[in-house]
Amino acid sequence: MAKDYDYDGSFEDLYRPLVELGLAQRPNPVKVGTAGDWVNMTPGRTLYLGSRGSRMYLRIYEKGHEQTAKHPDQKFSLNWTRIEAEVRPRSSAHKSAMSTMSPEQIFAYTRFGAEVLSHLDGTEHTALPLRRVPSTDPLYWLVQQWGTHLRILVNEDPSMTIYALLARVSERTPA
Repeated sequence: MAKDYDYDGSFEDLYRPLVELGLAQRPNPVKVGTAGDWVNMTPGRTLYLGSRGSRMYLRIYEKGHEQTAKHPDQKFSLNWTRIEAEVRPRSSAHKSAMSTMSPEQIFAYTRFGAEVLSHLDGTEHTALPLRRVPSTDPLYWLVQQWGTHLRILVNEDPSMTIYALLARVSERTPA
């Protein structure tokens, strides 16, 4: 998801409070990184919040400067600032759930993302972290964890049953 802003001083207005939000995260403050020309500010600046492997990685950069460098024959506003969020769900179930969510809901996947979005649009957003529901079917989780090994055993001996597996384990386990 990306949000664009184009007004004088937009980069400064946007990045400072987002850095404060990131550093205020507890128990683990969000990592802050920079790239680009933060001294002369000519070719543009980029600020990173989060880490490449985190569930949310936020990028704030001077898009107008980037486009001007890529297309010097065209005119772009140097006030054009873009905020991009990369959201990485941890499981296929989370990915599947996100396929039906709005961009705002995806942005608010983490607590930090919800706080950033609330700051940007001035409305309240609640984090929508997708949590694993405790299993009510232990056999399902047994097969999830050990399915590969169980298939090998059954392929070796098609008459293998749960009782036979339990007997096999109890033979090896000292009493």
